[in-house]
Amino acid sequence: MDAGTSKQPVTAPTASKVPEVGPLIVKTAGLTLQVKKGAFQKAFGDASLVAAKEGGFVISSSTGKTSGSLQIRVPAGGFEQALADLRALGQVTGETISGQDVSSQYVDLQARIKTWEAQEAVLLKLMGQATTIQDTLRVQSELQSVQFQIERLKGQFRVLQDQAANGTISVTIREPSPRSTTNDASSTSLPSFGHAARLALAGLLSVAFSVVVGLGYLVPILIGVGLLWVVWRRIRVRTGAV
Repeated sequence: MDAGTSKQPVTAPTASKVPEVGPLIVKTAGLTLQVKKGAFQKAFGDASLVAAKEGGFVISSSTGKTSGSLQIRVPAGGFEQALADLRALGQVTGETISGQDVSSQYVDLQARIKTWEAQEAVLLKLMGQATTIQDTLRVQSELQSVQFQIERLKGQFRVLQDQAANGTISVTIREPSPRSTTNDASSTSLPSFGHAARLALAGLLSVAFSVVVGLGYLVPILIGVGLLWVVWRRIRVRTGAV
């Protein structure tokens, strides 16, 4: 090498780093909608179409004659729009929205997978170098355990990715209950009349009870007065008084 040629600095190989990721949010929401009488079936069908419109799908659904519920998954990017479309189907009587940041779990799983994969590579190399059946079986047992851990962590990783990529919305739709309408109407008429009748009966019984109690005190007094008057009359007759 020429003297005038400068030497390039030798740098140590850098350790591989886990790639940085932006915030990962698992979005969930719950909606309760009330629709007009006779409008349930249409509203329920439209709710199912909201999922398809935003590129999502229905996970589960259950329906009756005038009420039902369904759970849909929609891409995170269309989560807010899906909520807006669902709100427009009826009157919102209940709503919950939550978002869980799982970024740290995501990075942690990536790091753990890389660690186990590095151990797997070492064991695979040892497997190729094993010279006895005993050594081969021992390494193979450790290798299977490591590979099991890798698959388990990768499964958790895929679930976390799916949860962050697709939000979950649970929707309950119902028509007004005829029973509640009857109760509301009766609460303004029949209960007030019945209540007044009960009060009147209670008042009458109270008066009757008071009369009976009063007579219980008055009768002995009247008897006593009558006896005194009879005695007094007899005394006057004996003494010749007019």
